[in-house]
Amino acid sequence: MDALNSLTNLVALHGVYALSVIFIFYQQRRAHENLARASGGPDKHYFRLVHASVVIATYVLVLISTLVWIYATFIYLPVRPVKGEVTGLRAPLAAPEGTLVHHQLAPELRGDVEFYPVNDPPVRNGEYRFRWVLLARENLRQVAFIFTQQAEVAADSSRFSPIATAGLDPAPSERGRKVIELEKRFVLDLGAIRYSPTKAVHLTYKPDQHDPTNVGTLWLSNADGAVPVPIQWADGAAPAQARSVVDRLWGALSLPVFAAPIGAALFGKDGSYDVETARALQFQLGHADLRTRLSARQTLVENGSLAFRFILDTLDGKVSPKASDRAMLVDSLSKTIDEIELRGSRFPSHGHLKLAVALYEGTNFKSAAYHFDKAEAGGAMQDTQQVAMRAHAYLESDRYVEAIRTFNEYIAANISPQGRAWARDSLGFVYSRLGRTDDSIREHREALRLAPNYATALNNLSYTLAKRGETLHEALALVDRALRQERDNPYYLETRGYVLFRLGRLDEAADLIRRAMAKVPNDPDGQRDLKEVEEAIRLRRRSPVSPSGGARRIEP
Repeated sequence: MDALNSLTNLVALHGVYALSVIFIFYQQRRAHENLARASGGPDKHYFRLVHASVVIATYVLVLISTLVWIYATFIYLPVRPVKGEVTGLRAPLAAPEGTLVHHQLAPELRGDVEFYPVNDPPVRNGEYRFRWVLLARENLRQVAFIFTQQAEVAADSSRFSPIATAGLDPAPSERGRKVIELEKRFVLDLGAIRYSPTKAVHLTYKPDQHDPTNVGTLWLSNADGAVPVPIQWADGAAPAQARSVVDRLWGALSLPVFAAPIGAALFGKDGSYDVETARALQFQLGHADLRTRLSARQTLVENGSLAFRFILDTLDGKVSPKASDRAMLVDSLSKTIDEIELRGSRFPSHGHLKLAVALYEGTNFKSAAYHFDKAEAGGAMQDTQQVAMRAHAYLESDRYVEAIRTFNEYIAANISPQGRAWARDSLGFVYSRLGRTDDSIREHREALRLAPNYATALNNLSYTLAKRGETLHEALALVDRALRQERDNPYYLETRGYVLFRLGRLDEAADLIRRAMAKVPNDPDGQRDLKEVEEAIRLRRRSPVSPSGGARRIEP
């Protein structure tokens, strides 16, 4: 059916023109035959005039028809305006529970649509309404949108050091805040929406009430006021729209004539490029505005493998951007590589390794782990430092089985005692998440054997013992040793509060955990512990019996 529709459109656009030209020249041929058959005299003169007028009219009509055909085919584009708005978005004016959140939305512009956005000023609670007008082709049914959420949260570097050989714990000045960017795609079906020009397509964003750093849900309300329906997030890149045989044939015939190669202006056949142009493109890839980043990413995607040299040089720092957010620039390169590879071009494995390291340094652990996998599949060699990064990226991405394997690979290498202590302590954390408490305690103790004053390991062993309800006085001594090194570390304060709770000192425990959660409100372990302590206090008010300190498995 799609092929038949495409063939019908092709005949309607170009067949009528072709038949008109054929008929006009046929009439010219008939006039020429009549002139040749004329016997002479008045008839000859008459048919000569008819022939001349037909020839002139033929070329005039062909010229007019050709101009109309060119305009209708390559210039005129029937469009329909679609108005829309999204409510419930947040700008970084307010901080829910101490977390700054910023939402942006834009379509994936691929030549089918024009997009005109209007951002309303945020209100006092940080929410704002985003309005837009979309000029789309009349026959365009679906438009893919990109929704991004940037959340600025407290950096979690005090619990684990990201790089073992750089020291067991980062300096307190390095513990600041980090930005977590999540990107989601969804498809708006223009054909299914009962759209009225007098009303807008209304979307409503509802955040995750439990964790504002997670992406919430998006709801669609039709113009007729129907009950809102949830929009499904699409995973990965937007699928390429299927094209019929007629479309592909027409594209192959028309593209060389009417379109210049997109990559010619940016990249040569060997991937060479102008340095200033590259810096401008880097600036756009790291820009805070989503639409600017999408446009730059699409430029690279359209160039395909020609853009690989530019991407590798950017990762190597051979071309420095004028001004750009490094983490956002690398994230844009990661998404660009994914889309290029979906179209059949393979990025070199050593490039995936460089990209993984850059993503890791920007604390984008999930994407880093993904590109470490791609590098390993392609045979790229990884040194011990990169193995440590990979193991930690697996840990932060909750890929615990791969984390255990990679940490053991790192431990088996020729590394320093400090690095081995870091890996052992990290393994202990992974085992605790899997409920293997005995293994967790063993690894934490081994880390302290290698580095007796390792504050993170002191804290983690104390917390694990407290969760089991065993040797609580040892647990208190351990966390106190950690706090003597970092007295204001919120994770250590939270651990001490939980140990005190297990010892039955509920009021002291609640005060400490509340102080800690004021600094790291999004720590799930701390929030669970605080609820547990507050519930015990409520029970104490009803009954004088103190809470039990029985053994409990570490919650995953």
